[in-house]
Amino acid sequence: MIIKKQRTKTLAMKANKRSADITSPNFLYFCGASCRYCYCKRNPRFRTHGYINENMLDILAVIDKWANEQPYPKIPNQVHETMYGVDIANATDISRHYADYNWSYVFDWFKDRPKIFPTFATKFVNNKLLKHTGRIRFSLMPQEYSSILEPGTTPIHIRIKAIDRFIEHGWDVNINLSPVIYRASESHLYRDLFEQIAKSKYLDRIQSEVIFLTHDKGLHEYNLVNYPEAEELLWQPDIQEIKNSQHRQCTLRYEHRMKAQLINQFTQMYNEYIPEVNIRYIF
Repeated sequence: MIIKKQRTKTLAMKANKRSADITSPNFLYFCGASCRYCYCKRNPRFRTHGYINENMLDILAVIDKWANEQPYPKIPNQVHETMYGVDIANATDISRHYADYNWSYVFDWFKDRPKIFPTFATKFVNNKLLKHTGRIRFSLMPQEYSSILEPGTTPIHIRIKAIDRFIEHGWDVNINLSPVIYRASESHLYRDLFEQIAKSKYLDRIQSEVIFLTHDKGLHEYNLVNYPEAEELLWQPDIQEIKNSQHRQCTLRYEHRMKAQLINQFTQMYNEYIPEVNIRYIF
């Protein structure tokens, strides 16, 4: 991958309302993980080029300006009751790329701003982050799927074991169940996953976000050439339909009536094992 250092001119805050209240401009725009379903990989340029945005202070100034414009006290929502969550890693994995940026400065900057907190999702466990705080969202799926779709990432059981450790070091920990893969004969894989999560000591302090699989034809064609084994899980045209979204065209999702049933079934199974873990959102 070609990595370029630059001063980004893309300094807009982007509405979120799910994983966070807002998404910051990118500090990094690249990821060394090779997740076969990743929305970033849908951009062909992202597969070969990455960017380190060196004007960190400009990015932090934009976040600060946004935060100062928000009403306070905050109107509580599913993100947080009293603070605004800022997703700071929309196009990278901080745990994977902790050494590639001055993340210590970024996290320390947030410490002085009680109205906002940083949040990011990760598929890696990096204990160097334990000296910081914020909301970390460990991405989880059955290991059988992760081995095919997320090669080279931290094994699922190690991510789950890290939950207690990060909580004990002051982190707000969420689990990011994404993407949820439907295979009619393999529901037991999610039961096994929930059983592992249920061993955490702090279930009442964890929350989750659940996102069912989306895919698209462009990434499907790319994977067929490069990672055909992934498409056995991702490409299921008999039960998928096209939904044009505001961000991407020709997004594939599970057929909407079927998806409603899947969400209901998933939630029932989830609540059998980890009812203490509040689902912040599911779609």
